[in-house]
Amino acid sequence: MKTVKDKQILVVDDSKFLAQITADTLRRYGYQADIALTGEEAVEKVCSGILSPGLILMDIEMGAGIDGAQAARLLQQCREIPIVFLSAHTEMEVVEKIRSVASYGYVLRGTGENVLISIVEMALQLYEVNSLANMYQQINENSLIEIYIFYLETFKFLAVNRGARENLGYTMEELSNMTPLDLEAELDLLSLKARLEPLVCGSNEQLLFNSLHRRKDGSLYPVEIRLQFHCYRGKKVCVAFVIDQTDRMALEEELWLLAVTDTLTNVYNRRYFTQKLEEEIERVKRSGCSFSLIMLDIDHFKNVNDLFGHNAGDLVLKSMAEMILNRIRKIDTIARWGGEEFVLLLPESDGNAAMVLAETLRRQLSQMEIPGVGKITASFGVASYSSGDTVDTLVNRADKKMYEAKSAGRNCVR
Repeated sequence: MKTVKDKQILVVDDSKFLAQITADTLRRYGYQADIALTGEEAVEKVCSGILSPGLILMDIEMGAGIDGAQAARLLQQCREIPIVFLSAHTEMEVVEKIRSVASYGYVLRGTGENVLISIVEMALQLYEVNSLANMYQQINENSLIEIYIFYLETFKFLAVNRGARENLGYTMEELSNMTPLDLEAELDLLSLKARLEPLVCGSNEQLLFNSLHRRKDGSLYPVEIRLQFHCYRGKKVCVAFVIDQTDRMALEEELWLLAVTDTLTNVYNRRYFTQKLEEEIERVKRSGCSFSLIMLDIDHFKNVNDLFGHNAGDLVLKSMAEMILNRIRKIDTIARWGGEEFVLLLPESDGNAAMVLAETLRRQLSQMEIPGVGKITASFGVASYSSGDTVDTLVNRADKKMYEAKSAGRNCVR
């Protein structure tokens, strides 16, 4: 990594003698130095790329042509270069001229080479710091991660990056009068203070938790928040790095649905149904309530595939699943058990209620007209939970009842 002394410096002075003295001084301290005798020459050499100085020492008052301030403005239009002015005068007019241009200060002639070198070094170091700060600011401002900085004493926002502002729908002016309590749907003042306490007392260097953010339009979005403690100008501030979890959660939901859904009929699959049934058994053990199962199998389904083809068979399965979905409650669960068999879980339903629903489904199914196939029927078996039942015993009992219905001539409920 290069040090500041490896920087090239351009000395701009209408006095060739003074310019040479300044350049020689810089070279003695390890800098590379070039000279331009007019503002126009400096602009031409820098803007054309002939010279690429790391800093410009500019005489504020030139004898002819454009002065130092005018030259500095032209230079800064084509290149971002730190400029330090040289002047033999301290009159207010000169100082105001220097202030009118973005610069890194000025050196009063005759103050000695130590002062000159010290100011040059400080200007180069300050420019490096400013450049890094600007880069980090741009990175933070344009980051896909939402970044919030707020005071720990008042909770007022000090800074909020563009990604956060755009997602929230607020301007920085609006946010400067707001606190995390205005955005966090699940926080009040006491819970916010409690959450920040490990940071304040130093027991944690950072905190990670999930929450919900509220946009300006009132909509909510899930977020993962990482909090860190910092100091800014002697005041305690908290920096929050926030990731919008909407897309991730949507993907997780999509993957979960793929894992638990039968792709043909869009009802749940056997694995998920077994899990739900286990959970329901544990629930009724605690509550003392009842529930029932309905097992059904399409009658003569092999004939449908043989006579009309597997596409027709798929249509029968999808049509029947859709019909059942439209008839059951939201708390009920339907799954494809395998092949042409389906099973229903009916929470808080005794055997009589399950028999009524099974008969309703049987009747409606027998009245359906499947395009290209015609009418179909199914056989239904009903079983209700009894103390001591397991998944296997309950499913086997419903399955046995279903086969009793088939033995009784099909298209009936047992």
